[in-house]
Amino acid sequence: MSTEKRLLLDFARHLESRHFANALHVYDEIKSKLKDDEWSEGYLHALKGIYVVKRTGDHYAFFSNSDFKISDLRGAVRRFMKNARAKMLPDFERGYFSAAADYTKALIQILKAKKKEKSKT
Repeated sequence: MSTEKRLLLDFARHLESRHFANALHVYDEIKSKLKDDEWSEGYLHALKGIYVVKRTGDHYAFFSNSDFKISDLRGAVRRFMKNARAKMLPDFERGYFSAAADYTKALIQILKAKKKEKSKT
């Protein structure tokens, strides 16, 4: 697993377990690894938005839901990636959707690990 994917997975794990200070530390690590460009701004903006949603418990936001089905998340990844690859969108938006897709992929990994852990007990 690449460093970037590991960091994003750590960020998601901390948010899902409501360890917000740890999530911010990982966010800062992610920020230090990215270039200073428009795509990175969009990527970081999305991650910060997900952080705020998780911290405040905004029930209307997509990422506030905690009982996702893996199949629903896979569909969301496809939609996010479609936008992330859209050449007609500005770099900021493509970075934003890339972060949403990456975070959703991390959620899938977390859910799979939870299911695997449950099946062992």
